[in-house]
Amino acid sequence: GSESERQYRRVLAEGVEVHFAEHYVGDGFDSHVEVDAYPTDEGGVAVFWREVTARVRAEAALRESEARYRALFDSIDAGFCVVEVHVDAAGRAVDYRFVEANPAFARHTGLADPVGRTARELVPGLEEHWFEAYGRVATTGESIRFQDVSAPIARWFDVYAFRIGRPEDRRVAILFTDISDAKASERERDRLLRALDLERSRLATVFAQSPSVLALVRGPEHVFELVNDAYLQLIGHRDIVGKPLLEAVPELRGQGFERLLDAVVATGEPYVGREVAIGVSPAAGAPAEERFFDFVYLPITEADGSRSGVIAHGTDVTEQVRARREAERARDRADRLQGLTAALAGARSVEDVAAVIVAEAVAATGAATAILALRSPGTDEAIIVRQAGLTTLVLAD
Repeated sequence: GSESERQYRRVLAEGVEVHFAEHYVGDGFDSHVEVDAYPTDEGGVAVFWREVTARVRAEAALRESEARYRALFDSIDAGFCVVEVHVDAAGRAVDYRFVEANPAFARHTGLADPVGRTARELVPGLEEHWFEAYGRVATTGESIRFQDVSAPIARWFDVYAFRIGRPEDRRVAILFTDISDAKASERERDRLLRALDLERSRLATVFAQSPSVLALVRGPEHVFELVNDAYLQLIGHRDIVGKPLLEAVPELRGQGFERLLDAVVATGEPYVGREVAIGVSPAAGAPAEERFFDFVYLPITEADGSRSGVIAHGTDVTEQVRARREAERARDRADRLQGLTAALAGARSVEDVAAVIVAEAVAATGAATAILALRSPGTDEAIIVRQAGLTTLVLAD
């Protein structure tokens, strides 16, 4: 028979009272009852029952909720614990005891078996700010979120703390994550940024003070972004930053530099120029003067691989070029003079001397014709002694 029938038979057979629960399920009903059965003096059974369906369902829901909480409690990656804050006679938080802790607690803190132990017991020398923070949550009921370090265990934590239960229990739930690695990365990033700022400052100083001509241009119109003092001195300290190349330095138009810059940006290949003649004005509106430069155009490549501009680095070699050319001309004159001297030394007559002089004149000047003429004293006539490229003539004044 049913459970209730077995219990009733026991009451009759043994003369004892019984207490049991019964679940009745039928068409349109689902009920839970608690039953108390007692033997009577007449040999019967007295039965008392209570409807407990609501309570049973609430208890089942609570067990299910607790199971879900426990599953979440045990599986989350973050550390989680519940602490009971201890206060002194003045109400100041002086310690806290761990009531619960999830498996991730040890991984984030490095502390094993915390439940039942106090913070001061687990971590001697723990900073006062931890007790103050959790004491404030327990007292005010206000949740807090913060990041702080615990020096004794050498870890940084991101913490969210909130009060649970009755205020007089002074219990605080703490959800936290070990962010020591992130903090170390942040410190390293800050160090690198400071080093980068210092390096940028040094580079800016070098850029500004370099005796070479330096400029940085960006965009399709090659807008000046940076120029150094040497560049500004070259062009008479014109205001060019923020202006396109040909607007800022109009005398460069037609000299082909915009095409060179376009090619460097398009191909990513540097351009190197040696002793390039450039017409540049020493001041706005002044006539352009020819100067010579050794220069290089370097592409500026961004993090995504695109090219946004060009760095121009140049050295004014005008004086070197002019000095070299003058030396070459002097050497050429010396060579010709030496050749002339040698040729004259071998001459045996006036005609031979004249031939040497005319030939050297043609070679020296690159002329197509040359004449050597002598004027007779006291006359207006000149007699051609030697000529090249013309018929013999007698020239009169």
